[in-house]
Amino acid sequence: MRTIADWLVSAAERCPERGMGVHGVERIRFDALLERSQRVAGGLRQAGLAPGEPVVLLTHRPEVFFPAFWGVVLAGGTAVPLAGARDASPHEARRLRRVLTFMRDPRVLEDDLPSGKPLHEPGEAPPLVQFSSGTTRHPAGIVLEHRHLIANVEQMVERFPIHEGDLKLTWMPHYHDMGLIGCHLLPLAMGMEQLRMRPDQAMRDPLVWLRAAEESGATLLSTTNFALARATERLRGHAVDLSRVRHIFNGAEPIQAQVCRAFCQVSGLPDSVHVPLYGLAEASVGVCAPDHGGLHTIEVDGLERVIIGPLLDGMQGRVVDGELQVRGPNVHERLWGEAPHGKPWVGTGDVVVDTPQGLAIVGRRKDLVVVNGRNLHADDVEHLAEEVEGVRFAVAFPETRDEAEALALRVQVDRGLDPPPVLWALQDHLRGQLGVEVRCEAVFAI
Repeated sequence: MRTIADWLVSAAERCPERGMGVHGVERIRFDALLERSQRVAGGLRQAGLAPGEPVVLLTHRPEVFFPAFWGVVLAGGTAVPLAGARDASPHEARRLRRVLTFMRDPRVLEDDLPSGKPLHEPGEAPPLVQFSSGTTRHPAGIVLEHRHLIANVEQMVERFPIHEGDLKLTWMPHYHDMGLIGCHLLPLAMGMEQLRMRPDQAMRDPLVWLRAAEESGATLLSTTNFALARATERLRGHAVDLSRVRHIFNGAEPIQAQVCRAFCQVSGLPDSVHVPLYGLAEASVGVCAPDHGGLHTIEVDGLERVIIGPLLDGMQGRVVDGELQVRGPNVHERLWGEAPHGKPWVGTGDVVVDTPQGLAIVGRRKDLVVVNGRNLHADDVEHLAEEVEGVRFAVAFPETRDEAEALALRVQVDRGLDPPPVLWALQDHLRGQLGVEVRCEAVFAI
């Protein structure tokens, strides 16, 4: 039986001199990562870990997380990566408590890892359970078998414009599907050198992330739309040589073409550097991607949408009432603690438009508000609101007004500004852009 552990063994044997760097900490060669992980596996087995037993991984340190993850897999357990207390917002902390209660107080690994006689027995148990960002109030762990992950990584290797000689730099969290599968398992399967940063290092100052790309000679970067926008603002007025960057993989949240273009204007990189991605935890991670870089867009509901690309090979999709549904060898079949769902198609919750170049994501179905016959998505309204000077961030939500569906915004105004003038300017801006009246209210940071 093939397992994902085959990738780690292959990398250690084929290219032991390559490895995984951790920014500002250390670089771990693939052969050393295998040896470390086998010792963790032995320690777990000595501590009584049973085949298929879940182990929650809470460390924020990549140099600890990956030996822990592989140690669990090599001992035949099931890894459950979550944001630990250090990384967690109040929202994520509540989510963590719910998940631990739901899983009946499972074994937890943090910074101190067990060590024992080297063990290499991955077994047939699912190697990974992902609690996606949407599973908070009622935890739902997505069970991924070895075959799901192998299928998805092979799909991405076939589609993505990458090669073994690339160097991938990421700050994406290792407890996130894109950070773990897309930014670790995928390059590992190819024997590709990888460099990781903690999310807080990059978010505290995005220039640190860009400087790391310059210093390391990274050819591939991964990020989100929000982080790319922050990096653009931080880069202004600073000279950073990103000439070795071939592609920036942008995913995990809605992608805005204007953000991508603004980064190119500031960095001097061409539009072809951008590779938009779409995925979901239920499909391991990857669902849609182009086979080359570039920005292609289409206008939907009066707004520009980025075309992500076609479904990965081996996947099938259909659109039902605007929502994308998928199936394929990488799509999960059950949730933790439940029997297989038996559904022939899995809903994504995303509204899409099909084009000759692939799918364009319009927005979340649950976030759709119809006002005066116009479809409005919360993400679009929030991005428009944040264009207004003085608006720090905004959250859109539906409400009922005069017995009809309407839209409202909660807005945090920049410190030191008087909220009413900012809200008046915001309402005028949204009226001009959307042609609807939006009620706006100010909230204050705690």
